[in-house]
Amino acid sequence: MKKNDTFTLKIEDLNAQGQGVCHVDGQALFVPGALPGESVRVQVIKVTSRYAVGKLLGLESRSSLRTAPPCPYYPRCGGCSWQHMERSLQLSQKEQNLRMAFRKVGMTVDPEPILSGESWHYRNKGQFPVVRCGLGSEIGMYAARSHRLVPVDSCMIEEEPINDVLKTAAEWKVRNSISAYDETTGKGLLRHVCARHVSGQTMAVFVVTDFALPGLDDLLDSLKNNVQTLSGLILNLNTRRDNRIFGDKQRIVWGKDTLRADLNGMKLEISALSFMQVNTEGMLILYDTVAEFAQISENDIVYDAYCGTGSIGLYTARHAKALYGVEEVESAVLNARTNALLNGMDRAVYVTGKAEDVFPKWVRSGHKPDVLIVDPPFKGCEKAFLDAVIEADPDKLVYVSCNPATLARDVSYMSRYGYTVRRIRPVDLFPQSEHVECVTLITHK
Repeated sequence: MKKNDTFTLKIEDLNAQGQGVCHVDGQALFVPGALPGESVRVQVIKVTSRYAVGKLLGLESRSSLRTAPPCPYYPRCGGCSWQHMERSLQLSQKEQNLRMAFRKVGMTVDPEPILSGESWHYRNKGQFPVVRCGLGSEIGMYAARSHRLVPVDSCMIEEEPINDVLKTAAEWKVRNSISAYDETTGKGLLRHVCARHVSGQTMAVFVVTDFALPGLDDLLDSLKNNVQTLSGLILNLNTRRDNRIFGDKQRIVWGKDTLRADLNGMKLEISALSFMQVNTEGMLILYDTVAEFAQISENDIVYDAYCGTGSIGLYTARHAKALYGVEEVESAVLNARTNALLNGMDRAVYVTGKAEDVFPKWVRSGHKPDVLIVDPPFKGCEKAFLDAVIEADPDKLVYVSCNPATLARDVSYMSRYGYTVRRIRPVDLFPQSEHVECVTLITHK
């Protein structure tokens, strides 16, 4: 098999990314957009020593689980790669991916049925790059694995007020001849258009290279007219020559620079830079699952590692005897302290630092968690942190993961010291994509 070869093949399975899997002379060929059982025409576009990748040229036969993607930008936009799958196949594949991740480390798990909320218009946060195109500029999304812009005027997984901000920004930009930032030269004014929508409020954030933005009054008036839930307009200043979206300085043009979310009785103060799960309905399903698994009582001492703005701990441990949180991002720790006060949680202590540094020190000084909640980044937990968990021996460990592979790796490591999975439940916070969250209850045998 070599590049540009063409074949007609039968798709056998899906890989973890949802690409069709078939074989040529024993070598795996991955075909994005193809589904199991389909006979497809494929052109080979990449060959490595272990696998090859093909481009789907056409379908000789169709799977009953194939659906017509409703988004006009699919598959050019890199945001959603599973729109061609029926929802039932998306969910079953995510369950299968979880099983396979554990199988690769020599373990077997039996996930509870995957839970999910709405599969469209679920995102409460949008970040749209602005790119120079010829003599003008466009706002949109990047194509998969690139910085090539796909212009869009709305997104089917964003909540509608966020699309209202996007459409308003696009029209305002043209009326006022606003220049787009150029990554190559470092010139241009507008870098990103961002928006968040929570609890009936919408914050619009325009990332610029200069606070002196032409047409600012026009922008504010247009947003007020077109975004009925607008609660604030903020300019964020970013003059760095890198690909980070936000800078460190911002200016409030109008309204508030935070949103006040009310999530089943838990209040959160959210800024433009605050982390919050992008799927509000899915987040509540996730948090309810954590609470169900943890079963925290008023006598429990709870530790929340990688706590971010403190939302999981405050939601699930609001009646606990004490709550300790550790997070390395200082601004998030400040948010967590504010959120604790908002919820009357005067028994909460938050510390800035890496979990793998702070938690072992706590354990060595005699801290003993009854319940430990961890929600690490995609790379999972550091070994130093896991060793401290093993030494602390909490009654319950509830592990929230956005990456089944690192979850399985960390659980496998802990299993050598007598820890076992009691329950595991996937929660689909990212419909139309390969990503999935998992909540796992781990205890000592």
